[in-house]
Amino acid sequence: MYWLTRPPYLRRTAAVLILVGAVAWEVRPVPTELRPYLAIAVEAGTEVTEDLVEWREVAAGVIPEPAELSGHFVASLPAGIPLFAGLAAPEPTIPDGWWALEVPIPTGTPPGSRVRLVVDVRLEPRVVPGLVIRLVGTDGIDGPTALVAVPESEAGPAAASLADGSLRTLVGGG
Repeated sequence: MYWLTRPPYLRRTAAVLILVGAVAWEVRPVPTELRPYLAIAVEAGTEVTEDLVEWREVAAGVIPEPAELSGHFVASLPAGIPLFAGLAAPEPTIPDGWWALEVPIPTGTPPGSRVRLVVDVRLEPRVVPGLVIRLVGTDGIDGPTALVAVPESEAGPAAASLADGSLRTLVGGG
């Protein structure tokens, strides 16, 4: 007779234990750690400062350990993204034997970019290599300006061309 068989207590107990274990697994505290996020949108070349960084708690292991937050951003970035190594680079220094001058540059040119300065536009145009050291201003008449290093042999012609308004800055890709 079927109604006289023993009830399945062990199966019901096992099901309840599995259910309790699953709920306990889901509500357990997850370890968290602080990670840096970008608080506002920035343009390439913006200096990394504490007021641009917002620290948020995230689950441990989701975002890798950040590198040192210093230097300048190498690209334009939207607000709210996590800051990883490689998004900021240290400010370059003026190479030995080079001189720097303040030059108008195309918008979005970050520090560390290699540029070409076209000097003596009216007489004999020639191209001078340059290295963007740091942004100086973003609201000049000709757009942003930057401190650009040039070889010592080309510093005089570049400064003269800048003074007479015939200097042009070229930025290459990749």
